[in-house]
Amino acid sequence: MKIAACLIVKNEEEMLPRCLESVKDFDEIVVCDTGSEDDTVNVAKKFTDKVFTDYVWEDSFCKARNHAKSKVSKDMDWIMTIDADEEFQNTYEQVKEVVEKAKADVINMKLVAERTGTVHTFPRLYKNIPEVFWVNDVHNLLNTTSKEYCDLAIVYGYSPAHKKTQTEL
Repeated sequence: MKIAACLIVKNEEEMLPRCLESVKDFDEIVVCDTGSEDDTVNVAKKFTDKVFTDYVWEDSFCKARNHAKSKVSKDMDWIMTIDADEEFQNTYEQVKEVVEKAKADVINMKLVAERTGTVHTFPRLYKNIPEVFWVNDVHNLLNTTSKEYCDLAIVYGYSPAHKKTQTEL
């Protein structure tokens, strides 16, 4: 059983090291940069050789996520999507235990707000199969829902990159 961590990023040099450190034991880390103007790409290259800069932003998060998904090696059985301003709270071994017991193609994980501790669930762990993909340009989510939940958690914050105004981007 092989599991990849998959990210889309832009101008995340400040937050990215924490995120990638939290998934460093995964079988593969794929980082798809969508047009960074800072040192994001070089930061990512310190953690993985699977850093891609070929995606041209189309105002669509799902297209970017699907492009990143397409870069995951075919021998990866599962993918966990994580954002640069997030930190995975578990171990690779715990992820492996969850996917080995999985009965669904998609598993909902806990997303915990860094500031408030509020917990949400969201499908972030899914089989690396063509039938599972991202939809919706802005509020993107997987095309299939799941009733399978696990205790794996991602803590999310708010990236300084989000503070840039449209004119700065």
